[in-house]
Amino acid sequence: MIMAETKEYTTGPRRLALDEMKQFLWSAAVRLRGQIDAAGYKEYIFPLLFFKRISDVYDEQYDGYVAEGGAEYANSQVEDFAIRIPDKAHWRDVRAVTENVGQRLVESFIAIEQANPGVHTDGRIVGGLEGIFGPKDIWTNKNKMPDHIITSLIEDFSQHNLSLASCPADEMGQAYEYLIGKFADDAGNTAQEFYTNRTVVTLMAEILKPQPGESIYDPTCGSGGMLVKCLDYLREKGQPWQSVKVFGQEINALTSSIARMNLYLNGVEDFSIVREDTLKNPAFVDGSHLRTFDVVLANPPYSIKAWDRDAFANDKWGRNFLGTPPQGRADYAFLQHIIASMNPKSGRCAILFPHGVLFRKEEKDMRESLIKSDKIEAVIGLGPNLFYNSPMEACIIICNNNKPENRRGKILMINAVNEVVRKNAESYLEESHINRILQAFNGDAEIEGFSSLVSNEVIIEKNSDLTISLYAYSSSLNVVTLGDENPQGDWSEIRRSLWNTLSPLANSLGCILDINDFYPVSSHMASSLKMFTLEDVADEVKQTWRKDTENVPVVGLEHIIPGEIALTQYDINPNENTFTKKFEKGQILLGRRRVYQKKACVAPFDGICSGDITTIQAKVVDNFEPGLLPFIIQNDRFFDYAVQGSAGSLSPRVKWEYLKRYSFLLPESFEDQRALAEKLRAAYRLKEAYKRLLSAIDEMVKSQFIEMFDNSEIIELGNVATFINGSAFKPEEWASDGLPIIRIQNLTDPSASYNYYSGTDAKVLIESGDVLVSWSATLDVYLWNQGEAVLNQHIFKVVFDKIGIDKDFFIYTVKSKLAEMVSKAHGSTMKHIVKKDFETTLVPYPSFEKQKEFASIVRQADKSKFDGFKSQFIEWFGNPFLSPKNGESVSITDVADIVLGTTPNSKIKEYWDGELKWITPAEIEEESFIISDTVRHITEDGRNSANLTLLPVGSVLFSTRAPIGKVAIAGEEMYCNQGFKNFICKPELNNVFLYYTLRLNKEYLVSLGTGTTFKELSKKIVESIKISVPAKEQQEQFERVFRQSDKSKYYEINET
Repeated sequence: MIMAETKEYTTGPRRLALDEMKQFLWSAAVRLRGQIDAAGYKEYIFPLLFFKRISDVYDEQYDGYVAEGGAEYANSQVEDFAIRIPDKAHWRDVRAVTENVGQRLVESFIAIEQANPGVHTDGRIVGGLEGIFGPKDIWTNKNKMPDHIITSLIEDFSQHNLSLASCPADEMGQAYEYLIGKFADDAGNTAQEFYTNRTVVTLMAEILKPQPGESIYDPTCGSGGMLVKCLDYLREKGQPWQSVKVFGQEINALTSSIARMNLYLNGVEDFSIVREDTLKNPAFVDGSHLRTFDVVLANPPYSIKAWDRDAFANDKWGRNFLGTPPQGRADYAFLQHIIASMNPKSGRCAILFPHGVLFRKEEKDMRESLIKSDKIEAVIGLGPNLFYNSPMEACIIICNNNKPENRRGKILMINAVNEVVRKNAESYLEESHINRILQAFNGDAEIEGFSSLVSNEVIIEKNSDLTISLYAYSSSLNVVTLGDENPQGDWSEIRRSLWNTLSPLANSLGCILDINDFYPVSSHMASSLKMFTLEDVADEVKQTWRKDTENVPVVGLEHIIPGEIALTQYDINPNENTFTKKFEKGQILLGRRRVYQKKACVAPFDGICSGDITTIQAKVVDNFEPGLLPFIIQNDRFFDYAVQGSAGSLSPRVKWEYLKRYSFLLPESFEDQRALAEKLRAAYRLKEAYKRLLSAIDEMVKSQFIEMFDNSEIIELGNVATFINGSAFKPEEWASDGLPIIRIQNLTDPSASYNYYSGTDAKVLIESGDVLVSWSATLDVYLWNQGEAVLNQHIFKVVFDKIGIDKDFFIYTVKSKLAEMVSKAHGSTMKHIVKKDFETTLVPYPSFEKQKEFASIVRQADKSKFDGFKSQFIEWFGNPFLSPKNGESVSITDVADIVLGTTPNSKIKEYWDGELKWITPAEIEEESFIISDTVRHITEDGRNSANLTLLPVGSVLFSTRAPIGKVAIAGEEMYCNQGFKNFICKPELNNVFLYYTLRLNKEYLVSLGTGTTFKELSKKIVESIKISVPAKEQQEQFERVFRQSDKSKYYEINET
């Protein structure tokens, strides 16, 4: 045992401030970056923290006894310490070691665990440190954790005394929870295995109101945060929390150890945490029955597939009293376990679930039985983004075996989806949100639009659907996004507004239609198709305006927006008007100059237009619906045809004599044509609603930008970076292969074809990640992500060589100045901004931290746009994995080849820094789409040594470990490490359709993962996935819509 002469601390320790403690703990963890994956930090940091804490508390107790009665007296008391530390197993003993440090650390861990066995009482094991330090072999693997790293970590922790006097139990608990949260941030998807948003847990504890002397149980306890929060509830109210008995069960060995450490560090002694599978082997039983508890709260793993359904169907503990859940969703198995674990008289529970448990058809009978049992007291709907790396909304189901009299036979519905705030990429409930929910739960009166007390009979009449919005509907939302403390954005409201707009429109469509390719892709049209020419259904109209031109709308090419049917811009009484061409309401205005710009719209009024606009009028014929004409002309197929007939070099124009020969198919039946026109108009309204979503989000980001940087330092763009203009390529320099030449049309239209350069003369090279600025004809900023290329003239390459600036912040800042730059444009035929005017444009230059903060807001905005698009996808296709709308499901291996990867030996230099791209999951961001370059490259020898399979351009990259669910499309040929199961699509499967389907199903795919240290999807599991594959034309149309929604807006400045 430790003797007096060996103790280290002889004077009182300095009180460590909570923020200081958090900072030093995280700084120690950061030392592991580059050595191990972020998901593995907790395996090392938590055991060291616990070891240091118990060593310092041991010394503190020992010093106290020395002060009381001397060293001999202190030595006689050590056996009664709360935690005993054997000789040679103290922190200072390990700190003194310089070789085989990991082995010495393991020996101390084992000695401490063996010296502190649990106490068998009340049919359970209370306390005890057996296995609390987690797996031991990780410390003795010197390749992964060499001595110098362990020694550095020990020295980091040795900077501070972690005794009770220095770090009281409540503050140590807060620091521990902070560390759990930070690990969750860094670990990504693995976070939810052990961490639940603490503001949600606070709400659950406030609802359950644990009392002194009660028992509290969490069957899927993770890191123990819910249990600790229940004790905090009592602490904060000054009630005796030490009398509470704490029980928890957790399937993951390391996580269960973290939970035990958490309780110890929070000063809890009467607890039992058992590592075991709750559904397979419930740990707390009383004879032939489950042990019951006063308070049960849980955040069970969502919709797991890997569980023993057959055993549950014949459960000896009687937990299938509602029925046996489907194999693919164990949610109701956990729910029944929890209800069976509630004390018959005092038992109440709060369970955090995905919304699907409220309405899924396959669980209807169980849900109806649950409603009839009258155990549900309340259902609370929560807002989005309260869980790590998941935008999903969740709900809390409150059950009570002793419901208040006024709630018997009823369920309280609380619609709290708008009670959430988002700050610095983190969502949480503020105190005001929690108080409002508690007011609704604890009060007797309903709150209009927020809470409603509904009878069980009414719910059963609605097919036992517990969807909260059926009973408590909130017409407005208050979700806000904060930079510092000022509300600036409402992503959730936009998403719901979009849904309200899109749902009836999408439901009205019997087939998938895109105005860029209007042919029906389903076979419901009764009539056959007939070939028409444009001349059959329309005429060019040439008229001159001969009346007074005062207050008459004047339309030039600059007023027609590419790709848009609606005309929303025009001039009235311009200073200089030379136009005399007349157009009438309902005619099509087609920009015949530079027709590749895809300018064609419907005139909403009579007016005057440019001579470079062709006016087209639908003919009145028996076999043609004139409402189709705008969609015939405003689509990619027509413009491709028109470009081929254009003549001229600087300003190519197309004539009606060529356009009128354009041919296309239509239903022969006039009734079918009319039905098709209605569907196309509905599709157009659908697209316009989505554009309004994008515009609203952009406006929110703009207001955030102004709010954050209105008072920042102002500098000229020329002082931010160097702007290098591209080269002027002559036609004779074009080649059929080599590096692509990036022209402005390649930036504004991803489908535009490339010219190539194979020469040796010096040109401006660009690669993925470069920022480009087009400054002539079209003015905009782009982040290039299509691999190595050469830059054409009229485009700047931005070189960040002058000051520190975040790339995303720079892009948005320049975009915010585009309108100002357009006002400085020069030229008559092709307007442009000169370099001097560009470089002297003034922009804000805040601190780098502020730049990064704003960049995270922009990424959140992009994600909100993705979420809004999701509703369209589901309306069109359903969920191709889980609930397809049309078509039979097939094995994914029938429509795609699955390719794995691995890592060449990192110790052999000859395998690395070659020309072959090699990717890891860490390089894929949540919003990634096309990835054309990789951080690391390998050589051909490296590829051959690992027998790697090439991933061709267009392969769908899908991460299946650390973490599961990252998706992107390969924009260049590449190889990958072992963290992927990639898809090479066969002809019947579109890669963008698969990409989006994988993104849509991230939660489901994560639930398929297996493993203890980290979740992983095996090749066998991936091969077992079923997918419904729509017609190829439908998939391709979806790709066009998706790519269009992803395009950046740009400014046209080439017309006068």
